[in-house]
Amino acid sequence: MPLQSGGRVTSYRLYRFGPRDRLLPPEVVLAKDDREAVDGAARLLEPGQAGEVWQGARMVGSFSKLGVFTPMA
Repeated sequence: MPLQSGGRVTSYRLYRFGPRDRLLPPEVVLAKDDREAVDGAARLLEPGQAGEVWQGARMVGSFSKLGVFTPMA
């Protein structure tokens, strides 16, 4: 994923759920902010796959199996 220069890059993790809703190993997503991390995570999800985006111990939000993203408050 191309990143714009000059911005601080943060490491996020995408946790995807596989068959029978088993948690798969996380994918690292490098992004400047939450919005960019969510966009990058969305590209990694397969159709019909749910997932969660985390930055450290903070859950950014989750994707439903329909691809709908719900941010955490």
